[in-house]
Amino acid sequence: MINTHCKFFYWIRNNIMPIIELFWDKDLFPLKYRVERFFSDIKFKLLTPNKEVNYFLQRADKGWAKRDTWNFDSYLSKVIKDGLRYLKKTMHGYPSNLTEKQWNKVLDHIIWTFDIANKISEGDIIYLNCKEEEYTKLRNKLIRGYDKKKLHTKVLTKREYKEFKLGFDLFEKYFFNLWN
Repeated sequence: MINTHCKFFYWIRNNIMPIIELFWDKDLFPLKYRVERFFSDIKFKLLTPNKEVNYFLQRADKGWAKRDTWNFDSYLSKVIKDGLRYLKKTMHGYPSNLTEKQWNKVLDHIIWTFDIANKISEGDIIYLNCKEEEYTKLRNKLIRGYDKKKLHTKVLTKREYKEFKLGFDLFEKYFFNLWN
């Protein structure tokens, strides 16, 4: 439907406007502007509310929408976190090398990791992507800088940093066991 609207307005711009310009008096220029503005306003009003519908249809077709790629890490971390919560709630099985209790612990850890990943991508938490040996030094330097500026942004502790890395390792290790 959106493409039909676009084609209509392009057709007007390319076919009707040149004919109007042939007979246009230069003294009536403001009128030409008003005609163009009228069609532009109609196009905007028709297409703007339909963007959400368009994103919905893209997700139905591809599983993601163009809008999701603007902040893809945030979108994916939220989808994975919510999907894993649902999987855990409706679980019918677990890997053969684990007990149900161990599998629940693994899922909880991965869910926590993607919850933190979502907060990182939203800017609520700062993640330092560095070697483990350098982490404490960089974290302390960053916190001192934040204290001077009186900013209250959370930076992952070294323990949280290790847990976060472990969560991604567990996600990779058990990726093919995430089924219901």
